Amino acid sequence: MTVDENKQVAERAFGALAARDFNRLESLLAPDAVLHQCGFLKPLPARALLQGELGGRSPIVEREVQLEQIIAEGDTVALRWRTTGRYADRDSPRLDGVRVSFPSMTFLRFADGRIAEIWNMRDADTLQSALREAGHE
Repeated sequence: MTVDENKQVAERAFGALAARDFNRLESLLAPDAVLHQCGFLKPLPARALLQGELGGRSPIVEREVQLEQIIAEGDTVALRWRTTGRYADRDSPRLDGVRVSFPSMTFLRFADGRIAEIWNMRDADTLQSALREAGHE
């Protein structure tokens, strides 16, 4: 596939994940696709993402994601995107409901027209800084 075709598949995968359309996302993954998720010590089968096996409930509600930039070279596509929403933590009334916005980066490696590897990182420091600032108001 060409670099432009890889970018188009990456954009479709991002849209599918944002819409939680796991069937559409699954069709874009190689059968043995691997996920390198920030915070996990070992790579996971990307299918774990489709089956909800990454565990935990997101503390971000009313969540919206927006793709801000896509760059590609060779078999790799980089996505820069932003999550906005409200932080939900009923155990911390000062932080519960705080509006947050933080960037994330995803790198995709393609093989035979499908996503073979995913590296996913969110900017947890920006999120924590926003929560610290809100907690001191």
